[in-house]
Amino acid sequence: MFRSVILLILFALGVPVIGQPVNTMTTQDSVNELLSKGGVALKAQDFGRAIEHLQAALRLDSLNQQALRNLGAAFASRGEYDQAKAYLDKAYRLNPKDGEVCNNLGVVAIDQKDPAAAIKWFEAAVAIDSTSALYLTSLGQEYLRIQRIQKALPLLQKAHQLSPKNPIPLFLLGNCFSADREFDSSVAYYEKSVAAGGTAPDLYYFLGIAKLQLGKMDEAEKNYKLALERNPKYKECLQGLGLLYAQQGKFVAANAQFEKVVQVDSLFYQGWVSLGATCAITQQFARADTILYKLMKVDSTWGKQMLYLIQMEQNKQAKKNAPDSTGPPPKK
Repeated sequence: MFRSVILLILFALGVPVIGQPVNTMTTQDSVNELLSKGGVALKAQDFGRAIEHLQAALRLDSLNQQALRNLGAAFASRGEYDQAKAYLDKAYRLNPKDGEVCNNLGVVAIDQKDPAAAIKWFEAAVAIDSTSALYLTSLGQEYLRIQRIQKALPLLQKAHQLSPKNPIPLFLLGNCFSADREFDSSVAYYEKSVAAGGTAPDLYYFLGIAKLQLGKMDEAEKNYKLALERNPKYKECLQGLGLLYAQQGKFVAANAQFEKVVQVDSLFYQGWVSLGATCAITQQFARADTILYKLMKVDSTWGKQMLYLIQMEQNKQAKKNAPDSTGPPPKK
């Protein structure tokens, strides 16, 4: 009994007792462990678990820069940008020279539709570390997004030089040349991006568009299909493939693609226009009438566009079937 009381007193005073295990973990050790677990979860894209660990670390150390920065990244990755900005603002006040924080604040600014703020934050990140391919890519991508191509190009070229095996700068360089309608160059960069390991549906879709602009329909079709293998609900690509088939006069195949488009997004009226036109052309008249009524009810402009496409194809067929007027004159 006497020894038990002594042990309790010694434990209360924090004095090690012979024969008893000693817990040597400090608060900082606990913080570091939680930061490590949060970082692992963040890398594995388990954002809920990352937030749980990082918030626990922050409760032990409310001014921990790493916890604040990574919490901002985790919430941004989940699309919770207001929450992300709150943590990133705190991290920035603690250390304005943290390029990762500046870069992530730029990402948040994009979501908040503030391109001027995004440019400011990305420029700040590049000023902190001009050898970061990530920061250069972020700034170049934002300049590209607002169509300042000549600003974007040198940044993305430098990012590519710094990280030659990264497919993203190559893809964005392809987008720059597509925006300037230099499709030979854009195809070259898109194909380099694929060779570097790029597999994003957008990459194959944009490569298909560039191939189509160069008149390479078979290659365009191949790349559209590769994009759809990776994302079968990619409505813009489904629409593009349908338009490609329509351009080739393959209206049954085009019609099938447009059916998929409106199944993916029933409010994508351009898809309904194309579907209605191909229904009429393939003699599905009841379906075409139903779609025309639907479009006229939503906005008569859509309905008129559908009728225009039908008329254009009828005119094309009439011209094709008309007698050749260039032959010899009839005998009198």
